Amino acid sequence: MVNYTRSNSTSECNAYFKWTQLINGETYVIATYFNGYSQVLIKYIEKVSIDENGTIAITNTTREDTGSYECEVRIFDDEPNANSDRVNVNVLYLDAPTVDLPKYVLYGDVLKFVCASGAAYPDAMLTIFKERMPITSTTDTTLYYSISNATKSDAGDYYCNALNEAGSKNSDIKKLTVHYVECPQNDFNNRTIVVEGSKLSITCHVYADPIPTYTLYKDNITIKSEIGDVMEYTIVKVRQEDAGKYYCMATNIAGTVTCRKGSLVVTYLNEPTIDLPTNVLYGDVLKIVCISGATTINTEVAGLALVDLLTALNGVDGAHAFQTMSRDPKMDRQTFAFGREQSHLPVSRSPQFPKMFSPQLQS
Repeated sequence: MVNYTRSNSTSECNAYFKWTQLINGETYVIATYFNGYSQVLIKYIEKVSIDENGTIAITNTTREDTGSYECEVRIFDDEPNANSDRVNVNVLYLDAPTVDLPKYVLYGDVLKFVCASGAAYPDAMLTIFKERMPITSTTDTTLYYSISNATKSDAGDYYCNALNEAGSKNSDIKKLTVHYVECPQNDFNNRTIVVEGSKLSITCHVYADPIPTYTLYKDNITIKSEIGDVMEYTIVKVRQEDAGKYYCMATNIAGTVTCRKGSLVVTYLNEPTIDLPTNVLYGDVLKIVCISGATTINTEVAGLALVDLLTALNGVDGAHAFQTMSRDPKMDRQTFAFGREQSHLPVSRSPQFPKMFSPQLQS
């Protein structure tokens, strides 16, 4: 309601009211009222009304309504007139903020966030959230945040919130993906020993996003490659040539890692051979050579087998025994010599070696 005082006691004319708004130094008439007639500028006709007392009402205020307002009262038989004091109107408002961050980063990259305030009065407090948990905030038009070394734990949903007296608004949610590829923590170099002919499975597995391409190498030669969460390589029947150094490589957009380094040892034992003359003369020195088959286990085992045979022989007729035994570690062989004094063969000018040493007894 506009309050005014007539200076002329005989004045009878009705007052004329005019409201203006000052915007950027320019004056705009909003509404007038005189003798029961009101007039509102078309721009304001949907939201401004004025009554006989000169009071204006603004509904559905917006930020454009912010400014300085002034009322002028004229009474035609009571001059001069005076304008009212200016009324300053501040409309509180708040637009949703925006958050800017990349869709994905690589493990170890520098990660930068920018939260920008929308239009707001008064200035809003900006807060960056991750999974509904606040990270950092400031009262400014822009909020910057950075992570110097991105890790898997930095992946997730982020948004920015703006808060002032007009309310609270959130930005759109942005999803951040951290691409990485890494070996399991318990991955280590190992040595696997398997028996020839057995079954063996090798598993390549890493922690990665996105899914990596696996490549399995044996002695630096590719033997299998495929894309997946894990890769299996199976040897149904291990052979001697499967022995070697194995390792897995996993590659994705984040890089390449080498895991599961290890060596495979294949144990095997081939049949030994015995070298001895076909005939010996009575009283001669007899030499028997036991040659081990190829093996990756202690060759003493093959030599001891022959010792057992000779021990068994000493009792067939109560006379046979070995005199000396020597071993050549480089040749994987053992030599047994029988002397005349301690060896007795059946009475024969050209005796053959007893049948106990026939080939079928070598196993």
